[in-house]
Amino acid sequence: MIRSKLRRLRFEKEEREGRRLTYEALQEETGLASNTLARLLKPEPIDRIDGQTLSVLCRYFECGVGDVLEYVPDEQPQGAAA
Repeated sequence: MIRSKLRRLRFEKEEREGRRLTYEALQEETGLASNTLARLLKPEPIDRIDGQTLSVLCRYFECGVGDVLEYVPDEQPQGAAA
């Protein structure tokens, strides 16, 4: 499964810049839709993400794609085929 690391990036940017990065500020400064940000800020796995969205986040947080997303192997029930 793929998970967003946007919450961590947001926290690190707040620490680096010494300011609170509100949801509204994040929306305004990135230009991303509120539903897109809401989906990426949740800890649940994400099904898909647009390439343009990734580009915007990488530019805004000055990072690479691997800093925005992480792969977490699905847990398979014991005895299940790989």
